Amino acid sequence: MRFALITLAESEYWQSCHYATLGLKSAYAEAFGSQSIEHSLSKFCDPSKLRQLAEKLVISKCGLVVFVDSSPLYGRMLAALQQAGYAGAFRFHVFGDVVRRSSEWLSYASFLKGHIVEWVCASERQQRLVNSLLPSNSSLTWVCPFPVFQRDFGFSEKLREEKRNQLGFHKNDFVILYTGRMTLQKNVLALLKAFALLPSSLQKKSKLVFAGDFDDLCAPFTGLHYSSGSFFALWQKEIEAMPAETKERIHILPGASRKDLRSLYSAGDLFVSLSLQHDEDFGMAPVEAASSGLPLVLTSWGGYANFHSSSPFVKMIPVTLAEQGPSFELSTVSESIGALAQAVKARRRTILPQVGEFTVHKVAELLRAHRAPQNTHARFTDFGGKMRELSALFDSAANLVVFSDLGENSVYEQVYRNYCDEK
Repeated sequence: MRFALITLAESEYWQSCHYATLGLKSAYAEAFGSQSIEHSLSKFCDPSKLRQLAEKLVISKCGLVVFVDSSPLYGRMLAALQQAGYAGAFRFHVFGDVVRRSSEWLSYASFLKGHIVEWVCASERQQRLVNSLLPSNSSLTWVCPFPVFQRDFGFSEKLREEKRNQLGFHKNDFVILYTGRMTLQKNVLALLKAFALLPSSLQKKSKLVFAGDFDDLCAPFTGLHYSSGSFFALWQKEIEAMPAETKERIHILPGASRKDLRSLYSAGDLFVSLSLQHDEDFGMAPVEAASSGLPLVLTSWGGYANFHSSSPFVKMIPVTLAEQGPSFELSTVSESIGALAQAVKARRRTILPQVGEFTVHKVAELLRAHRAPQNTHARFTDFGGKMRELSALFDSAANLVVFSDLGENSVYEQVYRNYCDEK
């Protein structure tokens, strides 16, 4: 079956989305070569170009149109295909913004009705969430992780030594690393507090490194907004309250490039991310870190649950939904860091087995197995009631407070319990 990839010409704003898209395009290219034709469109492209492409796909008997960006002209392209008489199937690689874009998804329903439609999720927990927004027997979801270019993050002893020397670290220092946005959404303040709870004997021989840039994004769904520079001010306040001997062990490295990340992962001994972001569909940074052989301490939230493992070098922090939203115990984080600090002493740098599932080659194999839609009898009829409830909440949100009720059986709880250990 011939099929087309629809991609966005402009680079994604979020770096993680940008590399997720690049990985998917590479996997499709490896899996199908010239049978998969990419059409890169600008979000400002003329309607006539969309119409011409839609007519071309119909004439060439294209049987599957695949969207691989987080929001590449969905509505306009779907409208053009409908006008051209396209009768084939659709596949959407779903990104973490599916809840936030609920109103947009609803607007596509008339274009999708009667077609075979697949929603491809980056993790099992995202699949659970997406399934909760779709009526049963009208659609098909399956899991395909975002591929990671693991060669970009492989461990190097030379880079480890160089980076440690550059940072002034001793070869016996235990380096705890976080990479990503410095923001409330990623819970970097919680990591600071967990570090402060470490036994003094461990803290004295440890370094805590944050590689990323500050932003003021917080929890807009629940009405928590920061003005410019507010989060950095909170960070400074937390740092200043710490004892001098703790502060001197904390390092911030803004503006880390992709090359810098490989050096940092090589220099590190443990990767920690305590994210509770509502868009946490996969977990690109943990995969990058694990590709370098780093042990992991992660919140068991959303796509991070990909790393649930019997390995002693992965510690998952249980997450529950409380009245104020998702939460976890700080003491469990510090205990997990302490346990891995002991285990790492006798460990050679080795790659966790599940990391192999996230290579471009492995994802290409998965795509070949799903060359054509698996359920040819299920035709899309409409979205489920939960998607409509979400859309109504977003459309009527006063002061951008979408979820004023986070309690048991609230819409928020019914949707995001899919990201927790609790079902």
